[in-house]
Amino acid sequence: MKSGLRAVALAFFIMPAAGMAATVNIGLTEGPADTKQITLQDTVNNFDILLASIGSGAELTFGPQGVGVYGGAGNQAHARINSGEIVRLDFGRAVRDLRINVGAINGNPGRTYTLFSANGTEETIMPTAFDEANVPDGYGGKFWDALSRSDGAPISSLMITTTATSSTAGFSVRSVYYDAIAPVPIPAAGVLLGGGMAMLAWLGRARRRQAL
Repeated sequence: MKSGLRAVALAFFIMPAAGMAATVNIGLTEGPADTKQITLQDTVNNFDILLASIGSGAELTFGPQGVGVYGGAGNQAHARINSGEIVRLDFGRAVRDLRINVGAINGNPGRTYTLFSANGTEETIMPTAFDEANVPDGYGGKFWDALSRSDGAPISSLMITTTATSSTAGFSVRSVYYDAIAPVPIPAAGVLLGGGMAMLAWLGRARRRQAL
């Protein structure tokens, strides 16, 4: 019983913090070798991101210019996302204001981003040019793509591919910038429910007084 009480008390005390979220920039220049997927930790917003290479059967590879896929359809032994290669990020919480910092670019690779909402609907965006307005305040680099869904829905997953058909054309991803959407604390719902019940009780007493 005591442990339950402590848990409830803690939930109420952390309500103000749980209502806030922070923008972060997750760097992708370092990671383990020969892995199909890796779990990234957002310690600021307290959730995990699953980063994976899918479709090509090849492993993620990290370098100073960012993450790519080793081998695969593009047969490129360095950090690039080439033709036929797919990198996917699954966020542990819905995000918005999503921006991608592109690193090394080979050839003229078209960048393709497929955004998934929480209910699984998808929308594909293919930027044709980098825009200086996409660079977050306080961050360097000029190769940024700002991504958002046309319906304004938060983003739960991102799939990154290229429209390039040449095996020598590709790009890497140096970092992912986003604003995490804070979860709604359960205790807050309890407070609203309790307040509503109290209001109904007060109305009942007021009606009884008027009837006397």
